[in-house]
Amino acid sequence: MHDPTDAGRERASYDDVTEFVFEQLQKMPVFLSRPILVATAIFGISRFLIEGSVFHKRLQARRRLQVENWRRSRFGPSRELLKFYTSLVVLALYSRREIGKQKTTNDA
Repeated sequence: MHDPTDAGRERASYDDVTEFVFEQLQKMPVFLSRPILVATAIFGISRFLIEGSVFHKRLQARRRLQVENWRRSRFGPSRELLKFYTSLVVLALYSRREIGKQKTTNDA
């Protein structure tokens, strides 16, 4: 997971990765994308009743803990949702590197 507190690095932009994930969801048939979006919404609000906050408003450490809890959950759909998003992010990041290599090769 990206650590924005790493002072030794410039802050990387992951907007293209987010855009890629959204594009893939939009390309999916409705019967597949709707359950994923519902599961994502459940993930986002799952700690609201217990801690009073939604995922995107939590501190980085609490977000990381929630992701790890879902990744190690006994409940299969929780694990599968995280695997789905992890796979898309890895694919987007790998594609980004490949595009960067192609540009460097073409510029030379």
